[in-house]
Amino acid sequence: METLKFTYRGKEITAPMEIVQKYGNVMTFHVIGKNGQRFIFLKYGNEWSHIEGTLSASLREAILDALIMRFEFAAVKTFIYQGKRQIVTVNWVYGGGVWDVKINHISRGWIAFYENEGFRWRISEGETWLKPRHMEYFIELIKAGKIVSTDPLDKKIREAEK
Repeated sequence: METLKFTYRGKEITAPMEIVQKYGNVMTFHVIGKNGQRFIFLKYGNEWSHIEGTLSASLREAILDALIMRFEFAAVKTFIYQGKRQIVTVNWVYGGGVWDVKINHISRGWIAFYENEGFRWRISEGETWLKPRHMEYFIELIKAGKIVSTDPLDKKIREAEK
């Protein structure tokens, strides 16, 4: 049995968890409560939901966020905006030479690294919550190696930072 770690009401909680079904674009997770209750969560395509078990809204959201951060490819942040969960992913585009910044799987910007210039980024036009401070935060994650790229590029970034 695996474990899921999340923060709830300022406490770090570790709960037993099982991945019960995993096929195609569907995953079912059973998170076990302290009294043996099962809380069932579902990832269907790009949508995450709580489908069974009584939980307070704040605990449900804490568990969903922890599941997303662990099992959603390249997730770096989750939050609620205008009543809807936003999943921010930043991943290296092989062959594209940039990190793609997506919100709910829709490209909203990019980050590139140039040996002579350093990092450059662009936020796509249109309605988005992305601000320059967010792009700088993502760049710090890249520099720290928390967002992957190719090994040769990682070395160039470290060398440029010296």
